[in-house]
Amino acid sequence: MINEPALALRHQRSRELNQRIAEMLVGLQHKQPRADFAMRAASLAHEHHSGFLRLMDSEHFASAAALLRPIVEASMIAYWVSYAASKE
Repeated sequence: MINEPALALRHQRSRELNQRIAEMLVGLQHKQPRADFAMRAASLAHEHHSGFLRLMDSEHFASAAALLRPIVEASMIAYWVSYAASKE
């Protein structure tokens, strides 16, 4: 259990956001390959974030911190494919 009140509050907010995103991703499919790829990258970021939360719950803080980079990378790929990549 996280004992620091500010960190515990952020952890709870993160868990709530993770749950809302999970609900949004259920059954979401795109017919366009570009949108589908972006959705899959976002889904991967969500999966990493779920693991991050579980590791924080079990107080494996270093292992949780190791997931931060993959979370950011998958999120940035989803963003880049959606908004910055060329249409080709």
